[in-house]
Amino acid sequence: MENASEQLACIIELAYLTAVRKSDLLRIRLNDLQADGLHVLPTKTQDSTGQSMVFSYTPRLRDVLNRSKKLRRRASSMYLFATRNGTPHTTSGFNSAWRRLKSKVGISDVHFHDIRAKALTDAKRKAGSDYAQALGNHTSVETTENYIKAHEVNIVEPLY
Repeated sequence: MENASEQLACIIELAYLTAVRKSDLLRIRLNDLQADGLHVLPTKTQDSTGQSMVFSYTPRLRDVLNRSKKLRRRASSMYLFATRNGTPHTTSGFNSAWRRLKSKVGISDVHFHDIRAKALTDAKRKAGSDYAQALGNHTSVETTENYIKAHEVNIVEPLY
Protein backbone atom coordinates (compact mmCIF):
# COMPACT_ATOMS: atom_id res chain seq x y z
CA MET A 1 0.00 0.00 0.00
CA GLU A 2 2.91 2.37 0.57
CA ASN A 3 3.64 2.17 -3.17
CA ALA A 4 0.05 2.87 -4.21
CA SER A 5 -1.46 6.24 -5.00
CA GLU A 6 -3.50 7.66 -2.14
CA GLN A 7 -6.72 6.72 -3.93
CA LEU A 8 -5.62 3.15 -4.64
CA ALA A 9 -4.35 2.76 -1.06
CA CYS A 10 -7.77 3.84 0.25
CA ILE A 11 -9.52 1.42 -2.11
CA ILE A 12 -7.29 -1.46 -0.98
CA GLU A 13 -7.85 -0.72 2.70
CA LEU A 14 -11.60 -0.31 2.27
CA ALA A 15 -11.72 -3.57 0.30
CA TYR A 16 -9.99 -5.36 3.18
CA LEU A 17 -12.09 -3.80 5.95
CA THR A 18 -15.43 -4.49 4.27
CA ALA A 19 -14.71 -7.43 1.91
CA VAL A 20 -16.91 -5.60 -0.60
CA ARG A 21 -16.62 -6.75 -4.20
CA LYS A 22 -14.56 -4.51 -6.48
CA SER A 23 -17.51 -3.51 -8.65
CA ASP A 24 -19.56 -2.45 -5.60
CA LEU A 25 -16.60 -0.66 -4.03
CA LEU A 26 -15.99 1.45 -7.12
CA ARG A 27 -19.64 2.60 -7.16
CA ILE A 28 -19.79 3.89 -3.58
CA ARG A 29 -21.27 7.38 -3.58
CA LEU A 30 -20.55 10.10 -1.06
CA ASN A 31 -24.17 9.95 0.14
CA ASP A 32 -23.63 6.25 1.01
CA LEU A 33 -21.67 7.51 4.04
CA GLN A 34 -24.61 8.02 6.36
CA ALA A 35 -24.95 8.65 10.08
CA ASP A 36 -25.45 4.97 10.92
CA GLY A 37 -22.60 3.67 8.74
CA LEU A 38 -21.39 3.00 5.22
CA HIS A 39 -24.25 1.76 3.04
CA VAL A 40 -23.36 -0.54 0.17
CA LEU A 41 -25.93 -2.07 -2.15
CA PRO A 42 -24.40 -5.37 -3.30
CA THR A 43 -25.18 -6.15 -6.91
CA LYS A 44 -24.31 -9.84 -6.96
CA THR A 45 -26.24 -11.36 -4.07
CA GLN A 46 -29.03 -8.96 -3.25
CA ASP A 47 -31.88 -10.46 -1.33
CA SER A 48 -35.38 -10.01 -2.64
CA THR A 49 -35.75 -6.67 -0.81
CA GLY A 50 -32.61 -5.18 -2.35
CA GLN A 51 -31.36 -4.11 1.08
CA SER A 52 -28.04 -2.42 1.59
CA MET A 53 -25.31 -3.77 3.76
CA VAL A 54 -24.54 -1.23 6.46
CA PHE A 55 -21.01 -1.25 7.82
CA SER A 56 -20.90 0.22 11.31
CA TYR A 57 -18.23 2.83 11.77
CA THR A 58 -15.07 1.74 13.53
CA PRO A 59 -12.11 4.06 14.06
CA ARG A 60 -10.21 2.42 11.18
CA LEU A 61 -13.21 2.52 8.81
CA ARG A 62 -13.83 6.18 9.67
CA ASP A 63 -10.17 6.95 9.04
CA VAL A 64 -10.07 5.39 5.56
CA LEU A 65 -13.38 7.00 4.62
CA ASN A 66 -12.19 10.42 5.83
CA ARG A 67 -8.99 10.04 3.78
CA SER A 68 -11.08 8.95 0.80
CA LYS A 69 -13.37 11.96 1.08
CA LYS A 70 -10.32 14.24 0.96
CA LEU A 71 -9.11 12.77 -2.33
CA ARG A 72 -9.02 15.15 -5.24
CA ARG A 73 -12.19 14.92 -7.31
CA ARG A 74 -14.42 17.14 -9.37
CA ALA A 75 -16.73 19.11 -7.13
CA SER A 76 -19.71 17.72 -9.01
CA SER A 77 -18.68 14.08 -8.54
CA MET A 78 -20.95 12.02 -6.34
CA TYR A 79 -18.52 9.06 -6.11
CA LEU A 80 -16.13 8.33 -3.28
CA PHE A 81 -13.55 7.05 -5.78
CA ALA A 82 -13.78 8.94 -9.05
CA THR A 83 -11.80 9.39 -12.20
CA ARG A 84 -10.52 12.83 -13.19
CA ASN A 85 -13.80 13.56 -14.95
CA GLY A 86 -15.84 12.62 -11.86
CA THR A 87 -17.21 9.29 -13.02
CA PRO A 88 -16.67 5.97 -11.24
CA HIS A 89 -13.74 3.88 -12.39
CA THR A 90 -14.54 1.27 -14.99
CA THR A 91 -13.38 -2.25 -14.26
CA SER A 92 -10.83 -2.09 -17.07
CA GLY A 93 -9.55 1.30 -15.92
CA PHE A 94 -9.17 0.09 -12.35
CA ASN A 95 -7.53 -3.15 -13.51
CA SER A 96 -4.94 -1.09 -15.41
CA ALA A 97 -4.06 0.84 -12.25
CA TRP A 98 -3.87 -2.45 -10.31
CA ARG A 99 -1.52 -3.95 -12.94
CA ARG A 100 0.72 -0.86 -12.79
CA LEU A 101 0.94 -1.14 -9.01
CA LYS A 102 1.78 -4.86 -9.19
CA SER A 103 4.49 -4.11 -11.77
CA LYS A 104 5.88 -1.28 -9.66
CA VAL A 105 6.32 -3.52 -6.61
CA GLY A 106 7.37 -6.60 -8.60
CA ILE A 107 4.44 -8.84 -7.68
CA SER A 108 2.77 -10.76 -10.46
CA ASP A 109 0.71 -13.49 -8.84
CA VAL A 110 -1.75 -11.45 -6.79
CA HIS A 111 -5.27 -10.46 -7.80
CA PHE A 112 -7.40 -7.69 -6.31
CA HIS A 113 -9.94 -10.38 -5.45
CA ASP A 114 -7.35 -11.91 -3.09
CA ILE A 115 -8.00 -9.01 -0.71
CA ARG A 116 -11.59 -10.24 -0.30
CA ALA A 117 -10.39 -13.77 0.41
CA LYS A 118 -7.90 -12.46 3.00
CA ALA A 119 -10.61 -10.35 4.65
CA LEU A 120 -13.00 -13.30 4.89
CA THR A 121 -10.25 -15.57 6.19
CA ASP A 122 -9.35 -13.02 8.88
CA ALA A 123 -13.05 -12.50 9.69
CA LYS A 124 -13.53 -16.21 10.30
CA ARG A 125 -10.45 -16.33 12.48
CA LYS A 126 -11.65 -13.26 14.43
CA ALA A 127 -15.31 -14.13 14.99
CA GLY A 128 -16.26 -17.39 13.26
CA SER A 129 -17.96 -18.58 10.10
CA ASP A 130 -21.23 -16.70 10.61
CA TYR A 131 -19.38 -13.38 10.78
CA ALA A 132 -17.30 -14.20 7.69
CA GLN A 133 -20.45 -15.21 5.80
CA ALA A 134 -22.22 -11.97 6.78
CA LEU A 135 -19.19 -9.87 5.85
CA GLY A 136 -18.99 -11.60 2.48
CA ASN A 137 -22.74 -11.19 1.98
CA HIS A 138 -22.94 -14.83 0.97
CA THR A 139 -26.20 -16.73 1.04
CA SER A 140 -24.44 -19.97 1.96
CA VAL A 141 -21.58 -20.82 4.27
CA GLU A 142 -20.21 -23.09 1.54
CA THR A 143 -19.52 -20.08 -0.67
CA THR A 144 -17.67 -18.38 2.16
CA GLU A 145 -15.67 -21.53 2.86
CA ASN A 146 -14.61 -21.67 -0.81
CA TYR A 147 -12.92 -18.31 -0.32
CA ILE A 148 -11.35 -19.31 2.96
CA LYS A 149 -10.28 -22.85 2.15
CA ALA A 150 -7.54 -21.85 -0.26
CA HIS A 151 -6.13 -19.15 2.01
CA GLU A 152 -6.56 -20.40 5.56
CA VAL A 153 -3.65 -21.82 7.51
CA ASN A 154 -3.57 -23.44 10.89
CA ILE A 155 -1.51 -21.41 13.31
CA VAL A 156 0.08 -23.79 15.78
CA GLU A 157 2.32 -22.94 18.68
CA PRO A 158 5.32 -25.25 18.98
CA LEU A 159 5.65 -27.48 22.02
CA TYR A 160 8.73 -25.68 23.33
